[in-house]
Amino acid sequence: MKQGWLIGFILVALIGLAGIQMRLLWIGMNLEMRQFESAVEVAISKFQGELLAKDVLEAQLSQAINTQKTSPSDTTHRAVLDTLRQHMQKRLEDQDIYTDFSIAITDKSALWTLLHDGAVSIHTFRFNSFRIYLGSTVQQLTGMECYLHLHIAHLFYYLLRQLYYLIVPSLLFLFMLLSCLILLLRQTSNLRHLNQIKNDFINNLTHELKTPVFSIGLSSKLIQKQPERALELLPIIEQENNKMRQHVDKVLELASLEQKKHHFQMVQKDAHQVIQQVVNTFFPTLELNKAELHLQLEAPQTLVLLDESHFANALFNILDNALKYNDRTPEITISTFNVSKNIVIHIQDNGIGISAEHQKYVFEKFYRIPKGNTHAVKGFGLGLSYAKQVVETHKGTITLQSELGVGTTFIIKIPLA
Repeated sequence: MKQGWLIGFILVALIGLAGIQMRLLWIGMNLEMRQFESAVEVAISKFQGELLAKDVLEAQLSQAINTQKTSPSDTTHRAVLDTLRQHMQKRLEDQDIYTDFSIAITDKSALWTLLHDGAVSIHTFRFNSFRIYLGSTVQQLTGMECYLHLHIAHLFYYLLRQLYYLIVPSLLFLFMLLSCLILLLRQTSNLRHLNQIKNDFINNLTHELKTPVFSIGLSSKLIQKQPERALELLPIIEQENNKMRQHVDKVLELASLEQKKHHFQMVQKDAHQVIQQVVNTFFPTLELNKAELHLQLEAPQTLVLLDESHFANALFNILDNALKYNDRTPEITISTFNVSKNIVIHIQDNGIGISAEHQKYVFEKFYRIPKGNTHAVKGFGLGLSYAKQVVETHKGTITLQSELGVGTTFIIKIPLA
């Protein structure tokens, strides 16, 4: 609950910080816009002074306007507009404004476009944003008040580029904070998952040890009260003690494998012979469960380097799961074949299957698929984790394919010797 509140506070703080950054950027944009407008006003004011000082340019401009009024299709005005653009560009660059722009000349109302350079479509041209009066000389020569309008292309993006020193760090820091929040959420989820696995393991361990401890305690009290029954009860104590030792040994052995403290006795073995020995050992359990086991050992190359004891135990754990997690008559098929320089072992069953959401966790230590009474099937969730550790120690891989209600296939790949 505390973690949930903490994540909530962090999320609110992140949203608030993002809002503040957006507000600051908006203020910065407005300030940049004011500075830009001021610089443009200075540029067009100087342009106006330059234009009024050049009688020849005024005469050429007036002539172009008059020609365009009478012959709209005439293109001789292009040279005059190019000259105006050059002068305007120079004045803008004097104010450190380097961006695309377009110019147009209209009457006073801006409803009649007399000249237009075509750099921007007349339909998207923003009139009256920046304009200057072309002077009395042009008015006398054309018979109307004429104004030059300046259109700055992509003004919004231009202003954003001017604020890159604010935008880039802001986005970077927000991304870092968001990444930290996502990592925190994932870490919290993983910790919750691990905590659930730990609790399940403790519950399973308690359940599995409760029976032998109770049996040993009861037998000890009976021996104290009835010494003559010692020979009858001592085998029970020994049997239950062996059960507890096996449980503890499983946990310690897996821990030893994970910490790389266990020494494997790697020798060259025939994989088919090892599989056959495991099946022979497992045969009484198969008969007890009325299970069917089919062998399809077809790999032509079978020599591998392995620790026979550990590898056999890994196979035994997979076969044991095929029986435990099955709600019908168990059918198991073990097949082999070669791929490249590896032998591949398939162990297929017709059990209850594993849903996709749990498949990525089944090889984790202590993990058991939550389903009803977890004590109905004995175990600590160590079998597949142990198998994975053993296979990887043999420089191999183990994966699975499973479908609910159909069954599971474990795929073990081991390099050939």
